[in-house]
Amino acid sequence: MRERWAGALTGFLAVAFTYGLVQLVWYGWAMAAGVCALAGWLFGGRVRRMRRLAEYDELTGVANRRPFERMLAREWERSLRHGYPLSVLFLDVDDFGMVNKIYGHLAGDAALRLISGRIRQTLRGTDIVSRWGGEEFVVLLPDTSVDEAVMTAERIRSVIEQSVVRDNDRTIAVTISMGVSGYPGTAESSAELVRQAIEGQSAAKVRKNAVAVVS
Repeated sequence: MRERWAGALTGFLAVAFTYGLVQLVWYGWAMAAGVCALAGWLFGGRVRRMRRLAEYDELTGVANRRPFERMLAREWERSLRHGYPLSVLFLDVDDFGMVNKIYGHLAGDAALRLISGRIRQTLRGTDIVSRWGGEEFVVLLPDTSVDEAVMTAERIRSVIEQSVVRDNDRTIAVTISMGVSGYPGTAESSAELVRQAIEGQSAAKVRKNAVAVVS
């Protein structure tokens, strides 16, 4: 909405400046101002849509990597300053390549939408979920200890394990493997915190449908 108002105001001011130069009659100025304000409003809406496309994954509706990294940096600094705990979950869909191969990419897309929806339903309003890339997701848990993060990870894992993707008359079961990392711990940067969660995910992937901690 801010982009729309900014565009409308820019259009209005442009006409006001033009009026000072060419001395339009008042009703001509009013009409021109209205047209330019409308054009600015529509342009502002387009800017807003482009910004949303840049920051949110079109398929799943969750944040992309860029806003996640921005929020992670902010929460990391907040944790360092005040000593608040901070945890990260990194998860990958088990055997996702086989789902695409056997059932097709549309079924794979449906699986990603299901998983992202289940994750969001399990989290608090202050938590942030992002699609990291492909079938990988990352979750930021502010004010959450590693022990609490493990419980959250197990809830997510269990919910997804009990869910099925419906593809026409077929049902497809999916599971995830997840890594957990947290501060305070051995991570010395926000990037290392994510890297530890990825290491945990790789360890969990050996067993599949599992949660592993590296912190």
